[in-house]
Amino acid sequence: MSEWSKCIIVGSGEFSEEHFSYQDKDYLIAADGGYQYLKELNIVPHVIIGDFDSFKIENEMMSDKDCEIIKLPIEKDDTDMLAAIRLALSRNLNEIHIYGATGGRIDHTFANIQCLIYIKKHRAKGFIYDGDTVITMMENETLSFKGQKKGRMSLFAIDKEVTGV
Repeated sequence: MSEWSKCIIVGSGEFSEEHFSYQDKDYLIAADGGYQYLKELNIVPHVIIGDFDSFKIENEMMSDKDCEIIKLPIEKDDTDMLAAIRLALSRNLNEIHIYGATGGRIDHTFANIQCLIYIKKHRAKGFIYDGDTVITMMENETLSFKGQKKGRMSLFAIDKEVTGV
């Protein structure tokens, strides 16, 4: 079991400070350009991982505080986001909350949503936050809401059979 309550990953997609939630007991990973958002908030992540095609990490570090840097090759099979997720799972972080994973490039948005399937297949929970929207994958699970919650909810089947809705 991890000493951390959950893992927060910040990517370089669209980011809303208003909807960002981070506490000291959370393990924080910046996926490549997501570091820029954290820098603006004066938050130092535990790890920065990526190929740094968005910026030069050496020129951008906020301070000499402890921050692990994992430089990935530019030519690789995994996206920086998937590398961050793999890192979180390898460190026994089984609840992953992802910000900055949507908007901008549709191919990256789609790949990041696919990452939720990867997280689920590794028996972990994953959530992508996009403003007021939360995206997650469920399998043989129950989801309930308190009576005062309002809004819309959409369900999409990844597989051919969905029951109990």
